[in-house]
Amino acid sequence: MDTRDKGMSMAEDMAGAARERGAEAYEKAQQAAGQGYQKASEAAGEAYERTSRAASGAYEQAVGFGRENPVLMTLIVLGVGVGIGILLASSVRRSESGSYSAPIVDAVYDFSRNLFR
Repeated sequence: MDTRDKGMSMAEDMAGAARERGAEAYEKAQQAAGQGYQKASEAAGEAYERTSRAASGAYEQAVGFGRENPVLMTLIVLGVGVGIGILLASSVRRSESGSYSAPIVDAVYDFSRNLFR
């Protein structure tokens, strides 16, 4: 029995050591995951800030252009609206050739020809 007790004691010691190593590995993995999350969060925040600044700059430029050139801006917006309307209408009903560009080109041509008469 003495050998059996020694074997059990060694097995218990080994199991305890394995538990400790497992707990240490878990702690290290948890810390690494936390650091990875922190870095990813910071990178996402920086990307958001850069994108926000770029969008604000583009918006300010568009507003400035609109104030300096109100007629041209109105024509551009009108053209975009007509183009989107034609795209939406043609998505419901395609032309016989299956092309989206022919109805758009024709509509823009007719519009501009009537506008500048």
